[in-house]
Amino acid sequence: MTRRIPIIPTLLVGIAAAIMVALGFWQWGRAEERDAMKRQMIAREHLPPLAYPYAHPADASLLYRKVKAQCARVVGWTTRVGRSVDDRTGWRHIATCAEPTGSATFKVDMGMTFAPDDAVDWSGGAVTGHTLRQPDTRGVWEKLAFRPASQKLMIVAEIPAPGLTASRQPDPGDEPNSSWSYMVQWFGFALTAVVIYVLALRKRWRSASLQ
Repeated sequence: MTRRIPIIPTLLVGIAAAIMVALGFWQWGRAEERDAMKRQMIAREHLPPLAYPYAHPADASLLYRKVKAQCARVVGWTTRVGRSVDDRTGWRHIATCAEPTGSATFKVDMGMTFAPDDAVDWSGGAVTGHTLRQPDTRGVWEKLAFRPASQKLMIVAEIPAPGLTASRQPDPGDEPNSSWSYMVQWFGFALTAVVIYVLALRKRWRSASLQ
């Protein structure tokens, strides 16, 4: 008996599998790009410090770079959960600082306490530390509306404010690279679709042969 292969379903499954394979290769390329970016971040981590880019606070080329800044005055404080330099969980005290000319502000993680309501006695001064992105302060509705998170750089001070414990310095090794898992998923989806379709064809042929 001749085993007939249905043209349209086979074509549809083939197109779908090809799209998923193409997406897998695209994620493969993205994963390699992200790994290359991570290597650059690790390399710049050990470079000499630069001045904080007050005029361009979202400069991605300075992410994880050591920078220096001058906090002319503290205009506000926020607290966030984080980890200390000795790997304890606590509350990071983040100062919003006015830069020397007063035309812009920037954020500095000035260290940690282990109770959220502990007072911080620091009114400004010179700070040095590595950078990372500011904490994401978007609410649920802002995230659902796809409002982008702030890309501005925050300094994590190497020397904490008096009475605080230094926060853990940013580690570029913590940067996630989810593209590798997405690549595996797309290739897996393509393989699963083809296997299921082949099994369905075999079942159809077996049923036809028994009639």
